[in-house]
Amino acid sequence: MSNETQYTELRVALARQIRAVRARRGISQEELAFRADLHRTYISLVERSKKSLTVDALARIASALDIKPSTLLANAEKRSGAKGDAK
Repeated sequence: MSNETQYTELRVALARQIRAVRARRGISQEELAFRADLHRTYISLVERSKKSLTVDALARIASALDIKPSTLLANAEKRSGAKGDAK
């Protein structure tokens, strides 16, 4: 699997993870955007994996969802098949 494919899979898995946590918390995209001080359209793009998150945006979203950014990323990584090997 190419690195590009791994990165795409990780982005998709992270998008699904964010959407799932938001849904479990019963929070709308609009409410999440408000809590994270981000635009609702951006949240939508992230959840559909059309936009890659910055570290800052990941931290804001995680805080708004009351979860650690590392937890969101680790759960996404488990589901994506991405390898965390540093090169």
